[in-house]
Amino acid sequence: MDMNTCAGSPDAVIAAKRMERESIEILGSLVAGWLQSPTVGKVMLSVIKNVLSNWSDGSRARKKISDIALKLLAEKRTPQPPSGNGTDGQRLGMLFTLLARQLNELQMQNPMHLADSLEGPLCEVIASTDFGEVKEMVDRAEEPIVELVRRLMGFVWDTYPAKLGTVISLIHPLGNIIVRSFKEIVKPLNGVSPDLFTDLIFSIIRSIDGRHIGELVNAVLEMVRQLHTGSLLQGEAGVPQFQMDLTQKLREIVSGIDPVLLVKTRVISAEFAEERANALSDIHEENAALVLDVVSRFASLKNPSIRAGRRRLEVYGNLPDSRFAAAVADGLYEIDTQGISEIMNTSLRMINNVHGENPDIFRRLFSELFMNIDTDALKDTVQWITRDIMEGLRPIASEILPVLIRGVGALNQENQAV
Repeated sequence: MDMNTCAGSPDAVIAAKRMERESIEILGSLVAGWLQSPTVGKVMLSVIKNVLSNWSDGSRARKKISDIALKLLAEKRTPQPPSGNGTDGQRLGMLFTLLARQLNELQMQNPMHLADSLEGPLCEVIASTDFGEVKEMVDRAEEPIVELVRRLMGFVWDTYPAKLGTVISLIHPLGNIIVRSFKEIVKPLNGVSPDLFTDLIFSIIRSIDGRHIGELVNAVLEMVRQLHTGSLLQGEAGVPQFQMDLTQKLREIVSGIDPVLLVKTRVISAEFAEERANALSDIHEENAALVLDVVSRFASLKNPSIRAGRRRLEVYGNLPDSRFAAAVADGLYEIDTQGISEIMNTSLRMINNVHGENPDIFRRLFSELFMNIDTDALKDTVQWITRDIMEGLRPIASEILPVLIRGVGALNQENQAV
């Protein structure tokens, strides 16, 4: 980047030129050190040897010249002492710092420098790229790429199956590397004082502009609304376009699924869930102190949700009574009570149809269920629950019992009249 074109004071121009010179010097030392390394030297000598060999093929004179040239290069290629400007890592760090400092200077003079510098080249790239050709290329590449993968996998499985197993086995060390690396990243944070760590995390959260997040949410919600409106407009016979397309796509997916295998997999999934639960139970049995500690803190675990629920209800309770009542009435007015009734009616008809086809099914189920219940334990439980409930209801019994008795009496009189 030419710093002479940057506007600013003479001191700023001099400082910019100095940073540019330092950057060039560091970059030059990096390239020179790289070229002088033994490995790069060997590679370059090998390339030159191959070029000269092809050039001198069939000519004794050229062969003699090539031998002399290679001999001279081998003699001149002596190990170079390390540069006094630091290691490659140090030079890279210095170069990165200088480039960042240079960009900061430019940004201070023109806050939009980055956008102004990149806008033209990127626009030229976009204008010069035929994305139609790119799309056609990708479309045409689908079948050959899939075929290439199929052939490669067939070759690997038929010729070198052990190599594929070796590649898959890399998941184990890679997983260990990731887990242990995350541990080394997170564990030092445990030594930070709570107030400092909290201040660090919350300062990061406070620095995020919430207004932009809200605008992003609005944009996404507007896209959803547009999708819904367009689906309704393009639908047919009262069926939205989204529903029709989703139904067709699911129909295509289901047509390619083996139903027997699908059912077996669902059973296997349920068995996996049982095995996970059993494994967790085994761990609990082995750690009784942990289980007891969790049970003893049941109230501490539930009280936050209770307080949160109370706070949510307080919001409704603090609303104006008339407006809250009107809002509740509006919310319940158009509820599909007929649909709820149809759900109940359909469920009852299904149960009756099952009972009609198999009259003994529910009797057998209930008989086997209650047959295995410990009647003595059930009796004891009902006795103390009834006693405790009655004792707990005693303070409000005088208020609710008369109302209940009058209501039951009114229902009984209506039934007798009918």
